Amino acid sequence: MTIQINKVAPKNALQWLSRAWVLFKEQPGLWMQSAFFMFAAMIASGLLQKFGMLLFALVHPFLMAGFYHMALNAKNGVNSPFSDLFCAFKDQRIRKVLLQLGLVSFGLSILLTPLSPDFYLAMTTGEQPDPQATLLFSLINILSSMLFYYAVPIAYFYHEQDFLVIMKTSFMACLHNLPALFVFSILSLGLGLATFPTMGLGMIIVAPWLMLAGYLSFSDILCPDLPDDKNGEDSSNGDDDFTFTV
Repeated sequence: MTIQINKVAPKNALQWLSRAWVLFKEQPGLWMQSAFFMFAAMIASGLLQKFGMLLFALVHPFLMAGFYHMALNAKNGVNSPFSDLFCAFKDQRIRKVLLQLGLVSFGLSILLTPLSPDFYLAMTTGEQPDPQATLLFSLINILSSMLFYYAVPIAYFYHEQDFLVIMKTSFMACLHNLPALFVFSILSLGLGLATFPTMGLGMIIVAPWLMLAGYLSFSDILCPDLPDDKNGEDSSNGDDDFTFTV
């Protein structure tokens, strides 16, 4: 398989958010309902402790694939029903690899468990966290985010079934677009912090907004050649584009 990866400018982060807001306003009920369902499923899984967390980790990639499917439709002017959130469960071509993504993601979260309690405790109590633990915790989080950030849409839209190829492609796409994704992360953090006065209730709007922006970043960076995606903006930087063969 050959995938073209675009290197986009940092200003594209603002474009992803602005374009995502336009999509959000067209079907706000759908996006808020989808985000609320995923949030409620995550809370419910936490009540079952590790078994529930594992179950949610296995289901989450399918829900995200369904969300991206609806995002593609919205980008092309097609309204989706809420039931499309579950459409990926029916796709046998990607079922195995999405389960693998969920399982490995859960395994990484278990590996981070010994580090995260001490790190967050130090941050909340004002104590100085251990520098080595903080560095290790941050590096693992950054690397795992790069490996998995575009993994689900790559698997879903390209029908790629090789788990290692998917993670490698996601990592390369993030690596070559670190400035744009860094700006996007800062803006996302700012929007999340802005919901604090509402006791987090604003996340019912911010969360799907950011997820839509995440899809648009995938569309710009990984240029999926999708038959239904004819209206994508050309946001590449010409000579900075390259072809990634997997």
